Amino acid sequence: MALRLVADTNVLVSSLHFGGRLSELLDLAVSGTIELYLSPAIIKELRGVLGDKFCWAPDRIAAVVETLLRFCRWVDPHEPVRAAPDQDDDRILECALAAGAQFIVSGDRHLLELRDFRGIPILTPRQFLDAAPWKL
Repeated sequence: MALRLVADTNVLVSSLHFGGRLSELLDLAVSGTIELYLSPAIIKELRGVLGDKFCWAPDRIAAVVETLLRFCRWVDPHEPVRAAPDQDDDRILECALAAGAQFIVSGDRHLLELRDFRGIPILTPRQFLDAAPWKL
């Protein structure tokens, strides 16, 4: 059974825009090695960041979102969370709960300071990739 994982929006943006080692997370999801979960809030934030901050064209954003939805799992969280200083971070935690995630991968300082959320470890992409927990 594949590991269930939620990556924060900045990790997704970095994977898509810059590539490099972070794109390994997407490769693991495409191969079925991990189950990468998304939610409406994550997709909304992803669209905003790619469009507003990185000036991606709307058709490029739509194509990327369509591709993500093909190989990622979808959840629609219904349990509100108030655990992080930033409400956008709470949306990541909500997705992780709804997905029954085993890991949260984030580069966000506020999420990383939590260390875990309700028993779900919060790791940097490097920590997750270096630990290779999917091989256990």
